[in-house]
Amino acid sequence: MRIRLRWAVAIVAVLTLSGAVAAIAFAATSAPTPPRDPGDPLPAAEVPQRDVTPPTAMPAELADAFAVFRAPARAQDALDPKLTLKERRAGVDPDFARIVASSPTPAGRHYVAPGPDDDLCTFNGLGSGGCQDIQDAIDNGIVGTDECAPNIGEDKLALSGIVRDGVDTVRLTLPNGTTTDVPVKDNGWTFIVGRARDERPTSLQWTFDGTTHTSRIPYSPDVERPC
Repeated sequence: MRIRLRWAVAIVAVLTLSGAVAAIAFAATSAPTPPRDPGDPLPAAEVPQRDVTPPTAMPAELADAFAVFRAPARAQDALDPKLTLKERRAGVDPDFARIVASSPTPAGRHYVAPGPDDDLCTFNGLGSGGCQDIQDAIDNGIVGTDECAPNIGEDKLALSGIVRDGVDTVRLTLPNGTTTDVPVKDNGWTFIVGRARDERPTSLQWTFDGTTHTSRIPYSPDVERPC
C-alpha cells in the first residue's frame, strides 16, 4: 500500500568550548568523510522525525465513507494495551480504532483508525500495517500483504484490505486470468492465497456507484523468501 508521510525536522546544536576544541582535534586527526551515496540510509541523527500527534476527533470524511466508524465501539474493537501504546507512538488514536477483519489470531485481526496528517491507518493485532491519505483510501481502497502470517502454512500468504461503504465484494485476479470473489464485512476483507508466483493474485477490482476500480496488488521481496 502506498504510505504518505509528512515530516517535520528540527535540528538544534549546542557546543561547549571544550566540545568545540575536541571536535577540532578529532577533525585534524581523522580521514576526510567520503560523500554519502544518495541511496544510502541517513545516519540516525539526520533521520527526519514524523509529526505523530494523534487526532483528537474523528475526521468527517472517514465517518462519511466507512460505516465502521459510525458504529458505536464494540468489545472486539478494543486493542491490547501493548498495541495501544505502540499505535499511540505512531500517531494513531486507538480510541477510534474499529475492527474490519475478525480472526482468532492477532495476525489475522485487522483494525483501522485515523492517523496524523489526515491519514487512514490499518494494522493487524501485532501492530504491522501502514497509513494512507484518507481521500486516496476512499477512492482506491487499501490493500496489503502479510508474507509470514502465522498458522496458515509457509506456502501461503494473507491478503487483506478495506473499501468504502457500498462495496460488498472485491475480485482478485490471478496471472492466468482466473478470478475469485471475496466478500467484504465491516468495510474489510481478507483472503489466504498460495505463495507461488502463479498462485498470487496480481490485481484487485471493486465496483462502486457503477464505476469499477482496479489496482495492482503490491508484494515485497519477502514473498520470495521462506519465513
